Amino acid sequence: TVDCTKMSLPPDVEKNLSSFEDTISKLETHLKPLFETDMNDLSAKLSPLETAKLNVMLAYGMDTLFYLYLKTQGVSPLEHPIKGELDRVKSYMKKVKEASDAMNGTDTGTVAKGPALKVNSEAAKRVVKHSLAGQL
Repeated sequence: TVDCTKMSLPPDVEKNLSSFEDTISKLETHLKPLFETDMNDLSAKLSPLETAKLNVMLAYGMDTLFYLYLKTQGVSPLEHPIKGELDRVKSYMKKVKEASDAMNGTDTGTVAKGPALKVNSEAAKRVVKHSLAGQL
């Protein structure tokens, strides 16, 4: 084994390595509550849309970390199945965002839609009037 404490690294590499370690430490701190929570309990507290967002973000995060791991090992991630997996997760991220936008009324119009529905207010008035006629 190599004792890294006695190795001399160029200053820019040491700076990048230190920055990387700080970032990993911050990431661990932010994710610690999530790692300590049972996913079934967490999902039960979330809406289906929130659960979908959580699952997609977790998948994207794990795939990204694996992508970066492959790069550190000298493997081209562009020629690895992880590239297809990242693309698949990105497509789900887009679908979840579209669903979220549609629910929040901030639809950006990127979702393929059928013809717009129009309410025939006269017909609606007649339906309501006849439905209530026996109750008044």
